[in-house]
Order: sequence, then C-alpha cells, then structure tokens
Amino acid sequence: MTELNFSEENINRLKELGYGTAAKPTELPNIPHEIRHEQVYAQQQREQVAMHSAMTLFKNRPDEMTRHDVALKVFACVFLSLTFSTTPITSQANPDEITNAKSLKESAASVHDHHDSDESSVAQEDLVQAVVSLTLCSPKSRDERLDALITEAGLASLLLLHYTTESVKLATFTLVHVAAYTDHHNKWTTKPAALLANRILDFQMSMRDPLNFVTDIVASDIVRSTLEPSSSPDSSESSAADVSTSTTPLKCTDDRQRLMTVFEWALKKVETKYVAGHWHLFAPPLIGLAESRETTVKKKALQLIVHFLEKCPSTIIFKTGIDRLLENKIFPTLHLLPPLTPENDSVPLIDTAYQVLTDLAVKTPELQSRTRRRLLDKLIREGVLDSYQRASDHVEVTTILLQNAAKLVSYLGIFAAKHLFVGIS
Repeated sequence: MTELNFSEENINRLKELGYGTAAKPTELPNIPHEIRHEQVYAQQQREQVAMHSAMTLFKNRPDEMTRHDVALKVFACVFLSLTFSTTPITSQANPDEITNAKSLKESAASVHDHHDSDESSVAQEDLVQAVVSLTLCSPKSRDERLDALITEAGLASLLLLHYTTESVKLATFTLVHVAAYTDHHNKWTTKPAALLANRILDFQMSMRDPLNFVTDIVASDIVRSTLEPSSSPDSSESSAADVSTSTTPLKCTDDRQRLMTVFEWALKKVETKYVAGHWHLFAPPLIGLAESRETTVKKKALQLIVHFLEKCPSTIIFKTGIDRLLENKIFPTLHLLPPLTPENDSVPLIDTAYQVLTDLAVKTPELQSRTRRRLLDKLIREGVLDSYQRASDHVEVTTILLQNAAKLVSYLGIFAAKHLFVGIS
C-alpha cells in the first residue's frame, strides 16, 4: 500500500484550514484502479465535482490567500470530493470537515447532471496544468522551505488524480519537473514530496513502455535546452565530442542541480543495456555539468559520472571516445587546490575527480593495456605529485592525495616503480 502523508507543517496548516481528515496519513492501493469500488457513474460525478471545485479555487481565490493555502485547499478539495462518501473517511470526519466537503460540492453546482467523459477529461487536464503551474513551475520565493511545502501539496494532488476513473497521463514537461523532486536529500524538497514524486513516476511508467518513458524524460526539450550548439568542435576529438557540452540555466526548474536529480533518477531506473544504446543522452549533459564553476553542481555531476561509468560498457566508453573526452574535461579539476580554491571545496572535488578518472582508467578489461597505464601514470605524475608540490601545507588535501596515490599504485603494480625516483620536495 502507498501512504499519502505530509510534512508536519502541512499537516498543521491543513488542520488550521479545517481539513483535519485530509491531513491524516491515508493508505492508498498499490494499483490506482483498486480504489474504484463504487459504481463508476457515481465516482465520475464526484470527480467532476472535485475538478470543478478545485478550478473554482484557482480562479476565484481571494487576493489575501497565499499560494501555500491554495495548494493545500486544492488537495483537500480533490481528496474530500473523491473520498467523502466512503465509510472510513466520513466516520472520522468532524462536523467542520463535513461542512467543508459539502460546501465543495455545492460550489460545483454547475456540473452537468449527466456524465460527459470528454468534459471530465478536459476538466482533469485543466486541473493538472493548474496544479503544475501553481506548485512546480511558479516563481520561487525567498523561503525555500515554504516552496518545498507547496510542491509537496501539489505532488499529493497529482498522485491523488491517478485514482480517478480517467487515467492521468502527464506530459513529458511535467514528468521532468516531478523527477526533480525524487531525492529527499535535496534542500528544495521534503521526504514526503520525494515519496510522492517517485510514486507518480512509477504509475506513469507502468502506463507506458518503461524504456521509452525514460528516454522521453532525458531527451525532453527542457533537458536538452541546457546544451548549446558547439561553435567549433575539436576535429581531433572522437564522435562523442561532436555533441556540445556547454550549459545554460534550466527553464522553470530553476537550476542545474535539479536537472542532475532527473539524471540520477533515470540512471537508477535503467540498466547497462539501455545505457549502451543511449549513452549520447547521458554523457554530454553530465560532462557539461561537470565543467560548471559552481562547486555543488560540479561535485554532484562527478558523482553521477561515476554511476554512469558503472553502467556504460567499456566497449562504448573507448569506441566512442568518451574516455578521452572525460579525461580532458575532468583532469583540470585535480588542480582546484588551495589557496585559490578553499580547502573545504577542494577536498571533495579532487577526491571525486580522482575516483572518476581512476574508474575510467581501469574500465578496460586488459590489465596490461597501454591506455590503462598511460592514464594511471598521468594521474600520479600530473595529478598527485604535481598537486603535492602545490598544496602540501594543507593536511586534508595531502590526505586525499596520499589515499588516491595508494589506489593508483595498487592498480599499476610493478609499473609504479618508475615513480619512486621522482623526488618530493
């Protein structure tokens, strides 16, 4: 079963607004259609009431009503209208909540007495667009926590709409934004919101071909628009380098960190075989993000590249030239050292960069490969030894360098002997 739950702040605010029942944790069936236990006609009528009532809130809300309150009232409107006549809900409702539910139905008096499936579908589509516009794509305020709570309410409404008689099929544009909230560790979301987002995507994936579903999201306009056409690609680079890797700010999703959450979600959902056939959807954006000047963006991008290398076959890595492209773009990160780069920023960046490049070097299955030894040698000579000369006064940086030097020597084996003759002053 799926539990529909809210953060404490949203629970308290729903109670203050008179929707205590909607604030309680609610068990939803794993399959949306299982909730359709009443006559379809009666449920369709309640759904039309819910859609109409919610849209009335959007169009006629008082000027003093905050976006947060509107988002919560819309959720409560849909929740109560769809479940008001069921025994478990009404048995728990207090008089104020029953009055609220009845008033929602009365506000929908203009709904036709007969069921019109086309009208219901249009009403549902309008409500989905309104919820997305209000909660996922509206301009963000200075209060990041409040924005997260508003999004949480919006995602709850979108999830609940999956339990209507007309299956909700969200647009790719909307799915990209939903995927940006799937990691509860991000500061712009909440744990309940992340659970809701993942559940919505699971439902949507079950309605379509899973591989095409992931492709649509990763290859969508909002994602690809972060890449600008390459003005003069280096002709000496391989086919992978022909795809531009420069970036621009995301549209509507605020920043590149949210885009990286989308990629992270996609990488978790697909397997090696898929990445082998769609490497061109993942590699260019990830490399472009790794070139960002923002420390948090660069670090997260490098972490995602580690996951990408785990799932992308070595034949693809070396055949397409991704190996050289990654090496050329990421190697400069090893030189982001103090004092030019603050030590707190430098340590996680160079550590993750060493991990990416070391994983890349040992990606080849041939232990005696010259390609493998060349990059490992370069990491020791131009990475560890050169960086030690520059930043040996910084303890944390030196610790990272020595830890990675040990890994590199273990991979090189006897071929590391030549580096013993390099003096360290």
